[in-house]
Amino acid sequence: MLRGTALTRATRTRTILNNLSFEVPAGTTATVLGPSGSGKTTLLRLVMGLDRPDTGELRLGDQLLSSPDRHVPPQKRGMSMVFQEFTLFPNLDVEGNVAFGVKRARDAETRVDALLELLEISQLKHRRIDNLSGGEQQRVALARALAVAPRVLLMDEPFSNIDAMLRQRLFERLHSYLRANGITALVATHDHQEAFYFSDHILVLKDGRLIDHNPPRRIYEQPANAWVAEFFGDTNLLTGAELGVLAPGRPLQPAARYLVRPETIELTDPGSGAAAATVAKTVYYGAYQEVRLRLEGTGPEIRVHCTGPKTLRVGEQVGLMLRTDAAPHPINDEPAD
Repeated sequence: MLRGTALTRATRTRTILNNLSFEVPAGTTATVLGPSGSGKTTLLRLVMGLDRPDTGELRLGDQLLSSPDRHVPPQKRGMSMVFQEFTLFPNLDVEGNVAFGVKRARDAETRVDALLELLEISQLKHRRIDNLSGGEQQRVALARALAVAPRVLLMDEPFSNIDAMLRQRLFERLHSYLRANGITALVATHDHQEAFYFSDHILVLKDGRLIDHNPPRRIYEQPANAWVAEFFGDTNLLTGAELGVLAPGRPLQPAARYLVRPETIELTDPGSGAAAATVAKTVYYGAYQEVRLRLEGTGPEIRVHCTGPKTLRVGEQVGLMLRTDAAPHPINDEPAD
């Protein structure tokens, strides 16, 4: 278990991490997600031992790694880190970079070859670093970090330069590798889709504070507040009275606010749904079409995500209803600006 308790880190002008506590079970992958400046990289640097907390403790299992009075140096933590800058050795080829920390191990060559294959860079084994693309350099840095068989792997935006199709394959391969080898991973990213796919748990940071910490599905369906709800995708934030028009008979509090995701609302033929609406705008995203609708009367704009071949036109009349298996989640605070 990697555990942080009441961690604070500040400069003279601002607080970067504010009383942050978290737990990452051994052998699982957690993503640290948040906007720029939320403290993601600083948290990774504290865990690695590159920075020290002003207050609080950091433990790995029963071992105290960091506190105001104790600091285990990075090289004695059993961890490795993939930095945004990669920090590769330009005088070594790909093989030399990956083997750097394990060249004295008996199985060094076998280990290096396996990691190059895992990350689909075997063909680059003898290539110079300055002849690699940004995405290739990222994979070399990741292979080098894995080669030392760390207890904890820290990654700061590790997939940012890798194209979408390759990234999907690497997610699957890397997640399986980490689990099979019992490696605990902490990944900083600003991409919520990446966090959903790659994580067992997500830590959501905002202004140095931990806002939410749960498995991906719970974060999406039952977020801690409206800011988290909107950070993780399109939302409809409706009062119980407004939602009741789409879901008659549901036990809703009229003045309470509820999160309703766009994919949980169905479009029907005019006159056949629970409510009538007019198409105000459509946006095509490939996998789905976003339709923005106005309820009859003075109701709010409703977002709906539709799949299928039907194309809707602005001004067209449709019916709306909440899916019977949808569970609106109560939201009590205002969304972020």
